Amino acid sequence: MKRNALCTEFSLVSNLLLNEPKPSESDPLYLPKGENLVLEEDRNDEVRWICEIGRRSGLGIDTVGASIAIFDRVLTRCSVRQKYANCVAVTSMYLAIKLYEESLESISLDDVLIDFEVDYSVSEILRMERIILSQLDWLLLFPTVERFVFAMLSHLKDMAHVTDDLRNRIEEVWCNWRMMSHYRPSILALSFIAVLAVDDEERLLSLNLYEQLMKMYNIDSNELRHCASLLEDLFFGTSDKEN
Repeated sequence: MKRNALCTEFSLVSNLLLNEPKPSESDPLYLPKGENLVLEEDRNDEVRWICEIGRRSGLGIDTVGASIAIFDRVLTRCSVRQKYANCVAVTSMYLAIKLYEESLESISLDDVLIDFEVDYSVSEILRMERIILSQLDWLLLFPTVERFVFAMLSHLKDMAHVTDDLRNRIEEVWCNWRMMSHYRPSILALSFIAVLAVDDEERLLSLNLYEQLMKMYNIDSNELRHCASLLEDLFFGTSDKEN
């Protein structure tokens, strides 16, 4: 049984890493540039809206994470005009709901649109759905920050725990295109844990586990430190960090 669990865990990690986006500080993701195309601030505004709707509708963190992953993939692959950004966001959420929210299988698209309080027609969303599926080659399951966070926390077990509201903090990361476009989800996840986790008294054991995670997920220590420093600034502000 233990061997099977280890095989399953290894398979999960391998799949996450194999399909992980590979942005870096030297080679970040870019939003297409052009007149009336979605800008960084437009993207961040829509992601905040996705997070707000996700909470209000009781959607799981994995559903919201998948919505944002689909949304970002569309924005980086296609030239999306600002006036269509929210329609893409709504459709991304609808696709993620169908993938992750088993309890909502019987809810119609009409109900979803009413719950989201948007004015799009069913035909508009279905049309956008076809466009997104075509552009993404029907590939909708992407490694995401929160999936790596939970996978890594499962390794740490009782060695470290996140005391802050985990979902709030992950949402802060999602809503920051600068972070999301410059770092792999796995680096963001381990930096997230390093910044927010409260270690137990056996500090050396925790450090050893962090080193194992860095090796397992092929994370460079310098990139991790830089990412963690930026997350500290994002969460606490530079002045708070220095005090």
